[in-house]
Amino acid sequence: MINEPTAVNLIELSKTRHRISSMKSNDTNLVKRELLCHQSTINEYKDKIINHLFKNEFNSNIPNLSCFNSQPSIDSNMRCLIFEFIVCCHSRLSLSTKTLFATFNLIDNYTSKFIIKNYNYQLLALTSLWIASKNFDLKRNTPTLNMLRNLCCNTYSKQQFKDMELHILKSFDWSLSMMNPTPDTFIDLNLFQRIENNHNQVNINNIRILSLMLCELTYFNLNLRFKTQFSNLSNLIVDISIALETNNLTRLTDFEVTFLKDLFNTNFNIPSCFKLKYDNFKISKILDFKERVTNMNDSLILDDYFGPIIDTRHQQQQEKIRLRHTVGSKTSAIITNISMPLTPTTPIYIKKRYLDEVDDEDESEHDSCKRICN
Repeated sequence: MINEPTAVNLIELSKTRHRISSMKSNDTNLVKRELLCHQSTINEYKDKIINHLFKNEFNSNIPNLSCFNSQPSIDSNMRCLIFEFIVCCHSRLSLSTKTLFATFNLIDNYTSKFIIKNYNYQLLALTSLWIASKNFDLKRNTPTLNMLRNLCCNTYSKQQFKDMELHILKSFDWSLSMMNPTPDTFIDLNLFQRIENNHNQVNINNIRILSLMLCELTYFNLNLRFKTQFSNLSNLIVDISIALETNNLTRLTDFEVTFLKDLFNTNFNIPSCFKLKYDNFKISKILDFKERVTNMNDSLILDDYFGPIIDTRHQQQQEKIRLRHTVGSKTSAIITNISMPLTPTTPIYIKKRYLDEVDDEDESEHDSCKRICN
């Protein structure tokens, strides 16, 4: 008589896989060999990867500023509020950097093709974050529908999230590869090439953080975001970050100075969400950099104008951060009582929301997603 196979205990099997994975990740020799193997593979296929990225960027759906400006219910100020909200959600969920930039790209590409009502803008943003996390984050880090509902104070139902997800995927032919490659990919590639070219005298990790900060700030500038390709943007930002990190700002070209002046325009303010994500020293470093750039007279010579970025105030701030490390607190958690930024579903927009509903009460649900650009 043949014995019937016993049922597999999936819970115990999952625990065993997790335990083995944890043991391997704690083996420094194994991790080192994996990194060496990864670098060897990258070197072998580097040219093909670069060609694929540039080809994908050229063929991708580029957001259209004129189409966004044609939106009847949302504007640039509302876009900044939504992006601040997404950065806060991204930080609280501890998602990857690629997920954040992919979310931004999804939102901008969608609003360049379809009309979106102000009361559905937050739904679009959270659903885009949900889709991006499924593609770029570990499965255990992907937010659940209950998490998404908590982030928007239960403004939207689970079914609304599912319907919006289906609509977004259908809108882009079920292919996220048609989105722009995320800028952090080009930043990492740029830094990898600089390491190969013996630029080891700088701290690559600090440069990468500064580059990502500047890149995120670029998303809050409507003109720079819609008019600059990520491949060109990464080269600019990495050069600026190296100059900022090494206190050698004389190496900045006229084009890079112009880019910085466009970024740090008169309406520039560090988004409040950055206080939740970055420590005060990095923010003060960017603010000091912004002050020097915006106050610069074109007739001045760069090396006569720019002084050391880290002045006495910043050294004192860095010392405070170091002392907080010694007592066991994390730098990224210095400010923990920051509330989520306003969104189109908060009370400040309620009056406008109801006025819009009165004007559009005869429109069907399908009309709220009609195309504005072909």
